[in-house]
Amino acid sequence: MVSDPIDWDATAAEVEAEEDGEPVGFAAMRDNAIIENVHVHPDIAFMGAGRQLLDALERLAMARGATKLAAAATDNALPFLERLGFVAVRRSTISLGEEWLP
Repeated sequence: MVSDPIDWDATAAEVEAEEDGEPVGFAAMRDNAIIENVHVHPDIAFMGAGRQLLDALERLAMARGATKLAAAATDNALPFLERLGFVAVRRSTISLGEEWLP
């Protein structure tokens, strides 16, 4: 289940996915047009949660007047986003301690 958008401000928001009351993913958007993050727990990868998260942000962006969306994509997320028709505008990297995650 995907949450209602959590508005950070008029141009940025986050949605979260839960399964059995536990968080299993989230996605964030800025400037009402750029998907910043899409993350789902590996146990539920390829089960539709990522698509649901993106659909929720897309609906919000369109309601706010956006005409297109782009993504800042990690190496892992890029194939998923491209399958859904997104175009990466920049490579996104995330660190965990001293390690950079793909």
